[in-house]
Amino acid sequence: MNLEEVDRYYHKAMETFKVELDKIKISDIRTLKAVVSTYDSVLGQLGSWFESIDTYKNNKQDNELAILTITIKHERDGSTCKITDIALLRDNLVLLADYGNSKLRIFDTGNSTLVSNAKLQYTPWQMSVTEHGEAYVAYYGQPKILHLKSPATDLTTFREINVNGQCFAVECFNQTLKVQCVSPAKSIEVDEDGKQVRVINNDLSKETTENGEQFVTNPLWSTQDPATGSMYVSCISTHSITEIKSDGNVELFLKADKLNTPYGLCMDIDGSIIVCSYSSKDVFRVKRNGDIQSVLPQPLDFNPCTVAFDKRTRKLYVGGQSDTIYVFQI
Repeated sequence: MNLEEVDRYYHKAMETFKVELDKIKISDIRTLKAVVSTYDSVLGQLGSWFESIDTYKNNKQDNELAILTITIKHERDGSTCKITDIALLRDNLVLLADYGNSKLRIFDTGNSTLVSNAKLQYTPWQMSVTEHGEAYVAYYGQPKILHLKSPATDLTTFREINVNGQCFAVECFNQTLKVQCVSPAKSIEVDEDGKQVRVINNDLSKETTENGEQFVTNPLWSTQDPATGSMYVSCISTHSITEIKSDGNVELFLKADKLNTPYGLCMDIDGSIIVCSYSSKDVFRVKRNGDIQSVLPQPLDFNPCTVAFDKRTRKLYVGGQSDTIYVFQI
């Protein structure tokens, strides 16, 4: 009689267990179906995006992948624009150095309009904008740097700073200016009045690899790591990028034929460098491990000279030998 009672309890327990198990299975199946449905939807959307990208690439519609294309040529310009630097000011304002027409221009990228422009005595090359909104502009190969107190509102009021060297690149760090010169390829530090504070490196062309190979002879562009103050310069002759540390030590960042005449460059938050390849009509992301990848859907229809990167919005501004500048979302 006891065994029969145990059997009854056993069979009742098993039936209850099976009922509860079926409920769990049904719930899990519904959850899995919902997950699979979501996955299929996402996969379908990705497939659609990939098809669109392939279509644009095959039709060479790179303008469709640029979120903005701005015509910068003014009706009074006598030459094709050659934008050698782009500086981000505030809001949607960008400051352009136009080597081709010896001008500085301010454009509002929000409505693609020219705000102001100013004709210069010499051709501008590279610029540096401080956290307070001031701008320093290196004249091409001249022993002078232009200082604009309020570039976002006034391009006509400025002062010239005399520098001992043929200037090309300038970076502002801790209220001093780091200036890159050529003939010789020296790096110097001057105060805001042009007085030389120190020589960071007397001649970069004397720097060699372990094999005795020169890796920087003609540095014309630079960018800066705001955290360390290191200055990174590109060399069009050796297809290289070199780091010049604040303590004066020089280290080869990367040397590769794929860079193919590297011009203007900027730094991303991960420490990688975004650089223009003038001869390839492309823009590359360069990592310290030697990895080089294009950041554009396809090469440009002009030779790029400069890039500027808004780390907050992830917008990449590209300019060069063209009457337009492109803005990409990367």
